[in-house]
Amino acid sequence: MTALLSVERLCLRLGGRDVLAGVDLNLPRGTFCGLVGANGAGKSCLLRCVATLLRGFEGHIAVDGHDVVRAGMQARTALGYAVDPALLPAVLDGSQCLQLFAESRGLSRPDAAALEFAERLDLARWLDRPVGTYSFGMRQKLAIVLAIVGGPPLVLLDEVMNGLDPVAAVECRDHLRGLAASGACSVLLATHGIDFAAAAFDRVVVIEGGRVAADWDDAVLRRVRAEGGVEAAVVARLRAARAAATPPPASAGR
Repeated sequence: MTALLSVERLCLRLGGRDVLAGVDLNLPRGTFCGLVGANGAGKSCLLRCVATLLRGFEGHIAVDGHDVVRAGMQARTALGYAVDPALLPAVLDGSQCLQLFAESRGLSRPDAAALEFAERLDLARWLDRPVGTYSFGMRQKLAIVLAIVGGPPLVLLDEVMNGLDPVAAVECRDHLRGLAASGACSVLLATHGIDFAAAAFDRVVVIEGGRVAADWDDAVLRRVRAEGGVEAAVVARLRAARAAATPPPASAGR
């Protein structure tokens, strides 16, 4: 069966530095996957390559069977990407943003599932107000809802829990996990929040130095949780990956 997301030998060099160095990732439908790593590990660049927002990489990426380079339009229609909240159009209100995204997906209006999600996040009562009046957290909520408009098979989220109030964070986690569990989509969410990763995901991919340092499916995660917890395991993997990438010091005799 073809993976919903297929990433093979992905390499990307920016500013004279290898930010992705041979990433392989296959994501079947119905997966709630966390992408975990330190600052600068390559998480955002990986998501942006998948979303067709970064070009010039080596390797292969396909979304729902569509190559993101040769069939970019088809790949984009198969995914939802939560844009940076700062880039949302300040002059439009929330309803207009939803309508714009719906039309971009071939819908005459936002679907009921997206509007219900907005209700759960306590966003609906703000939708008639200009985005420029929103707090950062409210913009973040809108960006998440926009990513699921039209029910795309793949949803990409980058640090979207930042700025959410506690109730919204729980509602967001539960809704996304429910979507994945139902088989409606797969969710790939990049986060620094190891506590979130410990509780929410059925798969965790650890990125360090542009490489996959660990890839734990649900069975492995259950064992990791029982043997000491995801937080300790992630930190151990990141430390090991950093140590392996650091050249040994020159001997004192040289």
